[in-house]
Amino acid sequence: MGQEYILVTGATSGIGAALAQGLVRDGVPVVACGRNRERLDMFMKLGGGGITLSYPFDLTDTAHLEGSLTAFLADHACNIRGFVHCAGVYPIAPLRMMSDADAHDVMDVNLFSAMAILRALVKKRVNHGALASVVMVSSINSYRGASGFTAYCASKGAVDAFVRAAATELAPRVRINAVRSGIIQTHGTDEQTKEAQAIFQQPEAHGYLLGNGSTDDVVSMIRYLLSERARWITGQCFTVDGGLTAH
Repeated sequence: MGQEYILVTGATSGIGAALAQGLVRDGVPVVACGRNRERLDMFMKLGGGGITLSYPFDLTDTAHLEGSLTAFLADHACNIRGFVHCAGVYPIAPLRMMSDADAHDVMDVNLFSAMAILRALVKKRVNHGALASVVMVSSINSYRGASGFTAYCASKGAVDAFVRAAATELAPRVRINAVRSGIIQTHGTDEQTKEAQAIFQQPEAHGYLLGNGSTDDVVSMIRYLLSERARWITGQCFTVDGGLTAH
């Protein structure tokens, strides 16, 4: 078997970037996946104790993803022991204005790309039985409605359901869980609605009992679920939201 890595999608921004960079700093080998080659190149220059491989790919191209990843792993003689799907898109539009193309892109990136990746990783001839743990980044919007986010909410609800189904199929060799995040201020959310900005300015007034969260708050849960400390946990969706859904 070759060197074992953690594959992180969405590794160039937000939660994905914080996770990938933290793993590299701690000496963990990482395959960083993103569609922006320039940002991936910048990530590769950060250095750290871990080995980093860059895998540029547009996750909307789900038809070619499994074959592309299979070839990538063979070319680099590497295996994936952990997979974290952080990539996500969230176009803001009323349902009446949401195009089929935009809706399909949301489902492709947020769910179907992860399914294509897993199809490759669970094949012994591709990944040699290395995969042990999978974490999907979900959202509290998987069960809380949000105006203008119909496709996003639907995709995250599907992620939660997929995790439960895949856990029953992949056990006992592979554990799969999800982390439902509350709203976290990142470069992506900086470009969101005035409502989002109002939450960041007064989180407690909008139900976030513990104030604003950070990417590190979500990353710590992801890393726990990746680790052997979570060896008896699968098929679960953990909420990390500063207490928003406690009331």
